[in-house]
Parts: sequence; structure tokens; C-alpha cells
Amino acid sequence: MTYLAAAVQLDTKKNIDDNWEQAEHFIRQASVKGAKLVVLPEHAVYEGRCSNEQAKQTYAVAMKRYQALARELHIFLHCGTLFEPGPEGKPYNTSILFDPKGRPVVSYRKIHLFDASVPHGAEVKESSSVSAGHRFVVAQTQEVGNLGFAICYDLRFPEQFRLMALEGAQVFTVPANFTYATGEAHWEVLLRARAVENGAYVLAAGQCGQKSSYLSYGHSMIIDPWGRILTQAGEEPGFVMAPISLEEGKKVRSQLGLFQNRRTDLYRLTGMDFI
Repeated sequence: MTYLAAAVQLDTKKNIDDNWEQAEHFIRQASVKGAKLVVLPEHAVYEGRCSNEQAKQTYAVAMKRYQALARELHIFLHCGTLFEPGPEGKPYNTSILFDPKGRPVVSYRKIHLFDASVPHGAEVKESSSVSAGHRFVVAQTQEVGNLGFAICYDLRFPEQFRLMALEGAQVFTVPANFTYATGEAHWEVLLRARAVENGAYVLAAGQCGQKSSYLSYGHSMIIDPWGRILTQAGEEPGFVMAPISLEEGKKVRSQLGLFQNRRTDLYRLTGMDFI
């Protein structure tokens, strides 16, 4: 089975209506060009710190808009991420997949929170304002295959991707908001590594443009199971598209023995808590 997928690149700010107008424009363009699956970047409708009270309002509005657009265009629409009301006054950073009837298929709450020192920047502590998720997610669909969900900083933890691949993931979706410094150094190599290690496609949709305290890297891309970059954006808003062949992934995994040659007698991955 082969279909067209699109990764949308946005320059999201703090005005939700403006951000939605930008996102909707590119989603519609990708749909017109034949995309059956469209993936948005992290923080697609709001960029910045978000309180739980604010999340309650933006989440409800965004859900209705995404559902209506997926249903109208009859596509699988990946929202990138939304701030979802969470426990202890801190929202989750959540991805949601909508099917062509506008129904939410699955949601994934970002597991690995970005608590780190950004080169040429300040200390970042995402956990101070965001609640962490606790489950991996693979969405099983007939139309676009099995999609494994990750968000931005998750990309640095290969265990998550291997567990999703073992659970059947054929395509990894990676909405992100990499800073320019980390993106220039690591974005491409990490994305290609996750593809090569698991014989899977990677749909990586990133933020671009100047944010309040940093510059986002952009360079959204789609990578095939052999690790080849099929298409790549620059540093401006837009979208990129490429064909996804699920048979290609099966062939690469078989040829390289990625799963059958694993030495499970010597190592074992745990924590396979999926929804």
C-alpha cells in the first residue's frame, strides 16, 4: 500500500486564531495535492507557556476545529501537539490523530520532558510547566498503516522507537520544536538514525522562525526506512510531501534482519505499556 503524506512547518506565535489560519492554509493545500495523512508540528496552535486554565479553553476550541477539518477534507490529521488540561495544575503536551470522519483515533502525551541546558541559551525545564505522559502509543489503521507517536525531545531516546517498532509501528510521527543550535547539530542525524534502526518511515514536522527567546530550526522532513531523506523544508512556513510505501518498510526490515537477529537472550527492553 502506498499513499502520500505531508509534514507541515509552521511559525507559531501566541495568537491562536492567526496560528490556526496558518495551519489550516497548509493543511488544505496538502490535501488538494493528494495527502492522505497530514502531520503538524509541536505547539501548532499556541507557542509558549500555557496554564491549565488556558489549556481548558484552547484545547476545546482546537479539538472542534481539527475534527471539522479532518472530516471536511477526509484525511488523517495529526494535530502536532496541543496543551491538554492535566493534573496538579500543569497541562500535558499532547498529540491527537483524527480520522477522515473527524473522530479522535488516539492521543499521546509527551513522555520525555525537555529539562536541559540549551547551547547558546538558557536552562530549560519543561517539567516545571508540563505534566509527563506515561504510555507509548501506536495507532493501528488500515488506510495509513501503524503510526508510532513521539514528540520532539522523545527523539533522543531510541528505546521508545524500538518498543513502538516491536509493537508494529511502520511510520513514526515526530512533531517538534527544535532550537536552531540543537537542530543544526542533531535534527537530521537523530531522525535518520531512528528510521534506519527500525526500518520505518519518519514524518518530522517542525517549527520555524523566531520565538520569544530562541530561534526554531525548521527543516521538516520525511525519511524512508533506508534512512534516505525523501523531502526537506527550509526555514520558512510551508509543507513537504512524499509517498509512503508500507511494503518498503517490510522489505528493509527483512533484508537487514532488524528484528529476527536481536539477541533477546542478552538484553530485554521493559516498560511496554501501550494504548
